[in-house]
Amino acid sequence: ARGGPGGGGPGGGGGVHGGVHGDGGYYADDAEDDVLSRPTVVMRIASLDDDSFTRSIDAQIFEHLRIEAVVRGETAEQIETFPELVASLSPPPHVVIVDYRLDHPRLRSPFMLGTELLPRLRQLGYGGKLVIKSAYDSAADVARFKAAGADDTLLKGLSADALGRELAR
Repeated sequence: ARGGPGGGGPGGGGGVHGGVHGDGGYYADDAEDDVLSRPTVVMRIASLDDDSFTRSIDAQIFEHLRIEAVVRGETAEQIETFPELVASLSPPPHVVIVDYRLDHPRLRSPFMLGTELLPRLRQLGYGGKLVIKSAYDSAADVARFKAAGADDTLLKGLSADALGRELAR
């Protein structure tokens, strides 16, 4: 079985169920651990996308892959304060995925680039993997994303299996 950070991860052991603790942290209960009945850490992701359909699909894929995820982007406020949300999560996510182009009618400008949020995430102390999700995948685009602080990029529209493989590397 593939194991992600923290021992769980995509494709990890049997019956994993989970949720979010009242303090905003993530957990998964391992049904095979009847004796100790304690939470088991799995891969944790925070994801920001302005498109409701994409957020819905991403949430379904994360659930299918047994990844604990916080998915945001419904409002301009959620987009603008996403770095602060990530900084408040305990434990922090292993991976933060940010859509490259974020549009919302109530944003201060017509749109915001996800790369604009990456330096704020680092300034607020996030030390995990930063990923830009985009339909743009030319070498020049990837170089621009990395220059802005992205550790990796994801192409929009990946299947659940392809996304799982990308996140596991």
